[in-house]
Amino acid sequence: MLAAIVAAAGLSLRSQFTLEFFNYNVPVGALIMLFGAFAWGGIYFLDTKWYSPFLLGSVKTGISLEKQLNIVFQGCFTHSSDIKAESNKVTVFGSKKNSVARSKLFHFSMIGLFVSLAIFLLLMSTKNTVT
Repeated sequence: MLAAIVAAAGLSLRSQFTLEFFNYNVPVGALIMLFGAFAWGGIYFLDTKWYSPFLLGSVKTGISLEKQLNIVFQGCFTHSSDIKAESNKVTVFGSKKNSVARSKLFHFSMIGLFVSLAIFLLLMSTKNTVT
């Protein structure tokens, strides 16, 4: 999605597509970038409210099953426990972050990128001159 939005914005800039807004010629690429930020917000919602809870639930269920199986098979099952342990070791910029914090950092960085590029493109707007 990132590549498609940036490519569409770049194409609109190259073609010099603008919309008149409050007596300014606003690059269409800025609106495309704002759309990208909004669309990425949808991806954030799907990831954090839909997909991640399923993953966390499956790991919790796996750990529970492993505990029961390891009573009989003495430590043979560690897959889900290993996933949880390795996930808890991840550091970002030198500090440990859980999966929720890492997800927010990633998604808000992407949204921030789209908004920053939209602002940059808005700064390229030119004032209409009526002759």
